[in-house]
Amino acid sequence: MNAHLSSLRSVGLSFLICLLADTVWGAEQDEKSNPPLPPSPFVAQQQLSEIAKQVELISADLASRDAVLSRLKAEHDKLKGTVPAKALQEDVERLARQIESQPKDKGFYSVARPHFSSMQNLISKISDDVWESFPGVLEIWRNTRRDPRTLVSEDQFLSEAAEGFQNALWQVPQMRQLEYLRGSFYVIDSSTSRVSLALTLPAELRAGFDAKAFVAIVQAAQGALVAEMTRHEAKLGSSRTKLASLKDQQRRLQEAVEEGQSQIDKKIIQWGLPAFGLLLLGILAIPKLYKDKELQATIFSSGIVLDMFTVFLLTITILLLGLGHRLSENVLGTLLGGISGYVLGRSNSRPRDASAGYRT
Repeated sequence: MNAHLSSLRSVGLSFLICLLADTVWGAEQDEKSNPPLPPSPFVAQQQLSEIAKQVELISADLASRDAVLSRLKAEHDKLKGTVPAKALQEDVERLARQIESQPKDKGFYSVARPHFSSMQNLISKISDDVWESFPGVLEIWRNTRRDPRTLVSEDQFLSEAAEGFQNALWQVPQMRQLEYLRGSFYVIDSSTSRVSLALTLPAELRAGFDAKAFVAIVQAAQGALVAEMTRHEAKLGSSRTKLASLKDQQRRLQEAVEEGQSQIDKKIIQWGLPAFGLLLLGILAIPKLYKDKELQATIFSSGIVLDMFTVFLLTITILLLGLGHRLSENVLGTLLGGISGYVLGRSNSRPRDASAGYRT
């Protein structure tokens, strides 16, 4: 039996020495032939996480801008052939007649203070009528006039477009004239009891808001939408370029993670396997530390050395298969758990066996 054990130890020692030599030689060859290691998988994984957040934000921004761009294009197409609302021309005519009903004084219409409020209301109504001529943008304006903190990106962009649309309308000459006229009726000084208006004003109002002149307002509205679409298209181009760059960086980092993990797996195999082998040799050598031949024989006959050798081989095999991605995480955990249960079960049964033998 002792001769058999000695042969077994010699074979095991020779095997492990050869394995260690091959591992060291392979490590030296890898260091000479392979380029420097990429970023560690941990660092690369952190970078990937940050990039993933940026990609998500940019993708959401792209989706919102695409939706807004489609909506603005649809509204722009609707503006072709837009004519003034009937209520607009009726209110302009009503304002013109009310001005004409005022007394003339030194070549001007003289509007007394009691009429200021009614004329202000009419001017405001005309402004609303202009908006009513563009129902699509007016709907956007109404639907997005909420607390900015609760607006999603798409609503925020549409709200900005509607606001820019309104500002563009107020730059049209007839709208600026309307705003100037309304400002004339704001009483700042209590001594102001009358406002003088040019005799040509009623005719200018009628001409400024008829179907022919309304084309200028429509063109201003189209220009506002085109400017907003151009702005979003520029943002989309910039965002798409940045997204492509991030995805390329994401791909390279993913390759770095895989390469780094592969290098780690190689190192584990190259250095871990010999370490386990040396540990096994140490375990096999432990019985030799005891001088008592009977105790040595008892240790070998108990099967503990065979159990440890078997567990070692199984564990190494499972780890190698796991590192080679031949086993899934669930299967790997199940197998290692099974080995652990086997070892613990054997260790619990030995004291009972020993005590039974002692009683016998």
